[in-house]
Amino acid sequence: AIFSEAHKKLCFETGSNEHAEKVIKLLSRREQLLGKLQRFRDQGENLHSIADHLLLLPNRQLEAANYLKRTRSIGAEHGFFGLEALACMGIGQLALKTGNVGAGLEALRQALTAADFDEFEDAEYAGGSTIKVNVLRDLTSVLIGRNAIDEAEPLVARFREEAKAESARKGGVCFSELFSLFANARLLEARKKPREAAAEFCSLLDVLHNNEIRAIPGMMPRYCEEMLGAAGETLKILDPKSGEKDLIAGVAAARLKVARVQANQ
Repeated sequence: AIFSEAHKKLCFETGSNEHAEKVIKLLSRREQLLGKLQRFRDQGENLHSIADHLLLLPNRQLEAANYLKRTRSIGAEHGFFGLEALACMGIGQLALKTGNVGAGLEALRQALTAADFDEFEDAEYAGGSTIKVNVLRDLTSVLIGRNAIDEAEPLVARFREEAKAESARKGGVCFSELFSLFANARLLEARKKPREAAAEFCSLLDVLHNNEIRAIPGMMPRYCEEMLGAAGETLKILDPKSGEKDLIAGVAAARLKVARVQANQ
């Protein structure tokens, strides 16, 4: 299990899926043993880990979806709400990747409902964040992208508070809080408040410029590059022709900083 988590973290950092097949075989053997021992929560987490590793490989989405459904069934049957939330989040992410936005949104909403009853509330998952923070990140992003601003607004506020609490636990501004600033900047821009949006995004850039990238809790260079790329694509204040020149220059400097870290990995 320790090896599989280390391998998954390495894959997320580098984009390499080397040894994924071998890890899946080991996890499959472990899952059978956990079932015999009736260690159902561990069995569910193991199934979820198999799904994660399958998603590192090409053309394995259908298999991953089946493992996520099994994970959800175990969570629902045995009252492990955190496990159910984790599975629903994965199902939602998969649906979104295949273009089924309606099903993806519904699964993410279900994930958030279950996450509110997570039996291990402060347990950390993807990127070192809680299930709730991860679900709020994905759900608010999709809702804002679909211009469902009324539904997104209270969820962005929740995201900001949960992410701030996570930063407080970790002793410094974490990646989730940076992403929550990005979400709030998108929301403010959608509400026709460009100055407030620029101020939020400026706060995000200040953290990136004033800290070593790897010193930010939960930060992986690839995550940061993806966030900055998404910001450039979605925020009008970063439009090359009409946007805020200082912010555009700040994003370019931050991406260069991230590229240097990636080059030295």
